[in-house]
Amino acid sequence: MYRYLSSIGFRNYKSKKSYSKLLDSAILEPTQKMISNFGEDILKVELIKEVGERIGFLIRGELDEFDETIIDLVIPYFKGKYILDTNEVDIEKINEKDEYYVSCEENYSGMPLSFYLQNVTEYLSVENKKDIFIEGISLSGYSEEANVLLPIEKDEIEEVLEEEEEKFRIELMKAARNGDEEAIDLLALEEEEIAYIIEERLKNEDVLSIVEGYFMPYGLKGDEYSVLATIKEVKEVKNGITGEDVFLLSLKCLGLSFEVCINKEHLTGYPEQGRRFKGIIWLQGNVIFTR
Repeated sequence: MYRYLSSIGFRNYKSKKSYSKLLDSAILEPTQKMISNFGEDILKVELIKEVGERIGFLIRGELDEFDETIIDLVIPYFKGKYILDTNEVDIEKINEKDEYYVSCEENYSGMPLSFYLQNVTEYLSVENKKDIFIEGISLSGYSEEANVLLPIEKDEIEEVLEEEEEKFRIELMKAARNGDEEAIDLLALEEEEIAYIIEERLKNEDVLSIVEGYFMPYGLKGDEYSVLATIKEVKEVKNGITGEDVFLLSLKCLGLSFEVCINKEHLTGYPEQGRRFKGIIWLQGNVIFTR
């Protein structure tokens, strides 16, 4: 119930008892509060309590006959700043606690994604409306342990060539989505060539000196990933309740831009722009609805 809350600065909160006063204060004075029955007899409540810049925790539950909040779950809250394009999203309920997974493909990178839905109350309020469109998604990751690695050494020419290759690949992906068979074949050929080059280099080199980044599903839950990504921006914020320092890391991996939140004490190495983040993340996200 309280997993990954250490990533937003609650490192020493390890039991239900230690969270009791914290949750009581959040219920009395939430930063945001949403209540609705969504056509049911039970009143559902969602509370957000911010504890620092863009970070906090979210409480989801029900109101009983005495208007007391019965807590179903408590999760970390971190508001991602990147709005990413996607053509379609599939939202699926995973249990009776109003928890949902979102599956989609991010347009720019072509990355298939599965993440835990953050804005459940908003989704339920628009679920059956016909005049609602999806503007995009925003992602936020949480990590309990990670390392900072040095970047792969590249000269100026290699960096320019890499940028041009990425632009060309994005155009190919756009064409492939529109049914261009030549683009589809070129992308398949590129994947085969990359796999062959990596296989050959691995005979004599370490994988982390060859592969700049990866974004791979981890475990069985569907919303956790093993990530190696380039750090683009670093911001350090403080949890106003515990005083613990938290890193908000802007990352880029295989064309996908997202952010990860991690407790400073849980990150080995000092994060700087250009270095790499390596760790396991839990991926949440907002689906951005518009009329």
